[in-house]
Amino acid sequence: ILMSGYFLYEKNQAMEWHTNSDEPCLRMYFAHAPEDKKSFFRYMNHNREVKTSYDRKGWSYRLFNITKEDPLWHCVYSETDRYSIGFRIVDNL
Repeated sequence: ILMSGYFLYEKNQAMEWHTNSDEPCLRMYFAHAPEDKKSFFRYMNHNREVKTSYDRKGWSYRLFNITKEDPLWHCVYSETDRYSIGFRIVDNL
């Protein structure tokens, strides 16, 4: 398990659409937001539908797999201060 990021999104900040497919692995992100449904993780599913997963007040977590063959397009936006701590779970270093 390797730390892959520690971010502070201040009010109205975002991370644009990306895949992280250059580093395939299982990823886990913990997010903390002081307000309910004021920040989110948005992604495109396998059917090419855009889905939004809102952060709840306090801590939330997400677990998703990144591969070169099946990249997960995703982005983040926050209307409030939001902390995010990410980890890469790699089975073969």
